[in-house]
Amino acid sequence: MGIFLNALGAIALGAVGWFTLEFLGRPIREFFNIRREIRRLMLVHWDDATGDNLSAADFAKLLSSLAPTRQEFTTLAARLDSFDQAELASWIIRRLGFDIPKAAGCLRRVGVSSARREDRDANFRNLDIALHFRSEKRRNI
Repeated sequence: MGIFLNALGAIALGAVGWFTLEFLGRPIREFFNIRREIRRLMLVHWDDATGDNLSAADFAKLLSSLAPTRQEFTTLAARLDSFDQAELASWIIRRLGFDIPKAAGCLRRVGVSSARREDRDANFRNLDIALHFRSEKRRNI
């Protein structure tokens, strides 16, 4: 009887471990993968050309050249939003201090906003804070 209870306990412990990894561990890992991709795109595109002092024709060319990049930001915003709305692990991520809705909104604005540097810089700074790339305290030093 003792062997049977030990085997049953091991199976139950295995099931709890699987459940924890599948419904918490994997989504949390996915969040950090999305976060890493957002940071990569931010670093690559922070200093892209802007339309601050361009003619209308040049500004139109700039916008069309930035279309794939803007689409990537919009896609990441959708992934982050769907994570927040669908995953049980989003509660844990929010408890860690990450502001997922704010980050998704900033990404969406980067994806649809104009190519003005001020808009992009403000959105990237808000992403820095929402996703803890840099703390607000360190920025004020």
